[in-house]
Amino acid sequence: MRIDLVSYECEAEGFIEELLDRTSVFKKIILRPKIEVRNCEEKAVRRALMLAEKFSLVAQSINAELVIDPEIICQLSKCS
Repeated sequence: MRIDLVSYECEAEGFIEELLDRTSVFKKIILRPKIEVRNCEEKAVRRALMLAEKFSLVAQSINAELVIDPEIICQLSKCS
């Protein structure tokens, strides 16, 4: 998507539910990516996150509610 990525970090938080047979499953997973890009491409980053969730084998394999709560930081490129 030609996003000028500067850095990417992601924290995850999971909420577990114990079932009647004493097994545990994730009920909800929250991903908090911190994405730094140049040229304020926030709209493109949000679209990339949406497509990644939609087409990710991992995301599609998870039965838990998946919440993506991004922090997008825009750096303006300096003109010379």
